[in-house]
Amino acid sequence: MKDQPLRVLWVTNMWPTKDSWQGIFVAELADAMRQRPDVHIDVEIIVREGRGRGDYLKANRRIRRMWLDGDYDLVHAHYGLTAAATMALPPSAPLVVTYHGQDINYRIPRLVSRIAGQRAKRRIFVAHALAAQWPSERNRVLSVGVDFDLFAPTDRVAARAALDIDPDRPYVLFGAAPDNPRKNYPLFRDVLDRVVDDVPEATELILAVNGQPRTAVPQRMLAADLMLFTSKPGREGAPTVFREAMAVNLPIVTLDVGEAGDLLSGVNPGAVVPLPAGYTGDDGHSDTLVGDLATRVVEVLKDRRRSDGRDHVAHLQWSRIAERTMEIYREAVTA
Repeated sequence: MKDQPLRVLWVTNMWPTKDSWQGIFVAELADAMRQRPDVHIDVEIIVREGRGRGDYLKANRRIRRMWLDGDYDLVHAHYGLTAAATMALPPSAPLVVTYHGQDINYRIPRLVSRIAGQRAKRRIFVAHALAAQWPSERNRVLSVGVDFDLFAPTDRVAARAALDIDPDRPYVLFGAAPDNPRKNYPLFRDVLDRVVDDVPEATELILAVNGQPRTAVPQRMLAADLMLFTSKPGREGAPTVFREAMAVNLPIVTLDVGEAGDLLSGVNPGAVVPLPAGYTGDDGHSDTLVGDLATRVVEVLKDRRRSDGRDHVAHLQWSRIAERTMEIYREAVTA
């Protein structure tokens, strides 16, 4: 192992653009890592900028050349499928792969991700439930972090004024874009329609709006009374939106998907609603499920308190995630 700083080549298909926040958490971790004197990070983005999915394989030559020319100590692939672009690396090149959810939850992506990541010295999973799908002593669980400066529990009145919405209505936040089928907006709407029977003024607020700046995300969370999360089971790993909502003390009512149960344990007010047996979200949803979610939403709306979520995610500040990432790098280069 060379003297510090450690030189690391990141390979990722997730990186924000002016039109999309996809992969913002990868960029935020890169920012946190670059604040450290003991590591140098270079980032290669694949399957973007018009290259298409074929770049998962075509990028192998590019990544190999970068490794040979860059005097790197380690390659870190963010997202399981991205590891397919590292298969031409020399066998001696230490590899770390981070798995985020869809890359390990779906059959075909899981197969590719496992083959491509088989040689990894360390495999990072963002949730314990994901790591359990591929048990190994090489596994490490490391959650996604939160920007505690951007996501801070400031004034709700100011947030509503900035968004030009009613200062007095109770708002229920849908934490995604309605046209994302994984997030199950139809279930959200059915629950909210039931909620208005008890809280007539309850109104939806959409988190993901085309063209809005990043600063609008915490504004919408601050403006809302709670977030209702209705994603289909098996489609989530460690949703970033959970941590961000908790960081601003926004109560959350959610189905028990991804790591919701672990992350929200002990957080009040809020609720994690069990999934009905056999429920996939692809064939509609039962009246019982709608009723269970609506009951918990009404309870939180009538409670009117903010949650204590920020206390529960204090360990997820980016500086701490960066420190743990460095520990895993040191393990990998000496394994």
